[in-house]
Amino acid sequence: MARDPAGHLAGFVDVAGDGGMHASLLDTTVAPEHRHGGVATALGDRAVTGARDAGCDWLHVDVVEPSPAPYLDACGLSTAAGLLRLR
Repeated sequence: MARDPAGHLAGFVDVAGDGGMHASLLDTTVAPEHRHGGVATALGDRAVTGARDAGCDWLHVDVVEPSPAPYLDACGLSTAAGLLRLR
């Protein structure tokens, strides 16, 4: 979860794990007034760190948008499948 300086919700991301080596990044959402300011990238970075710290080997992103490449690249998920090896 990300908050702006006034404490309002700026964005959030969900990470679901299988209790083993796989995690999935889901539902990345940023409030319209906070878009294009690095919030989604920061949330992605936190998701990567959290999944790695939880012992996951892989982080997968389900892609819904037709052109998510800039976000995926910024988070290090540059494969066509949106997959990042954590270990």
